[in-house]
Amino acid sequence: MPKGNTLEVIDLKKYFPIKTGFFTKVLGYLKAVDGVSFSIKSGETLGLVGESGCGKTTTGMLILRLIEKTDGKVLYNGENISDLKDDKGFRKIFQVIFQNPYSSLNPRIKIGSMLAEILRFHKVTSGRELKEKVKKILLDVGISPSDADKYPYEFSGGQRQRIVIARAISLNPEFIVADEPVSALDVSVQAQIINLLKDLKELLNLTFLFISHNLSVIRQVSDNVAVMYLGKIVEIASCDELFKHPAHPYTKALLSAVPVLNPEEKTSKITLKGDIPNPANTPSGCYFHPRCGYAMEKCKADVPNLKKLSDNHKVSCLMNSGYGIS
Repeated sequence: MPKGNTLEVIDLKKYFPIKTGFFTKVLGYLKAVDGVSFSIKSGETLGLVGESGCGKTTTGMLILRLIEKTDGKVLYNGENISDLKDDKGFRKIFQVIFQNPYSSLNPRIKIGSMLAEILRFHKVTSGRELKEKVKKILLDVGISPSDADKYPYEFSGGQRQRIVIARAISLNPEFIVADEPVSALDVSVQAQIINLLKDLKELLNLTFLFISHNLSVIRQVSDNVAVMYLGKIVEIASCDELFKHPAHPYTKALLSAVPVLNPEEKTSKITLKGDIPNPANTPSGCYFHPRCGYAMEKCKADVPNLKKLSDNHKVSCLMNSGYGIS
């Protein structure tokens, strides 16, 4: 059966008001997410990558409705979930893995009790079956059931992230937002968690939005990759296509900064001009033009839209009508 678009994000925006004075006068807006659109097919992983402050995490929080949108739509299997009034059912099928496992766990609750409380609240199971269900969830993420009576502080960082993953899969979700799930871990532990997430994806047929600033991690886990800059998607393509044929100057700069393991392999680093502009005072035209080495006069005035380069490759650049930027 062909995979359909499970999740579709359409022109999603989040503007935070900038207020001042006794009467909290609004002086302007910080454009954290500024017209983001993408889709994720069932059972696939979309990697969302970009510099810190580009709006990656805010996009994930908007999809999960942990913060409310300014405008746009989020469709799941064709249903608009961004305006649901009763979202208890939505909470069961949409879950999140946070960046910091320790701060996202209640330090006063034993991990077995935490999982049991979730299962009871959502009426998944009860009684004798409840304890067995908790054991199975812990085993699925590589935690011994004998550790169910321990508190979060009694585990290592990698083990705590496994517990957070256990919580995320406890309700048999369909979609998971993984927000920098390995950035706080040692490299060896990162590999273990990445392999765990890939195994669970296949086992449970999960769909992921995987947020990271690490392109090496993104390449390991993603089917497709979206590159974000200053609240906008500037390029989106299949993982192989993006790494082999990056089309946007910003994507090229990000890829040039990835360390190369082979010392004999020559790579040219692309240094971007200046700093990331203030999202409360975005540039005119293309947001990237102040830092772009290819910027023309029209880039300062015209706003580029995502345009199709191939069946699974889109780029937002006024210069690019193919792979012309080199």
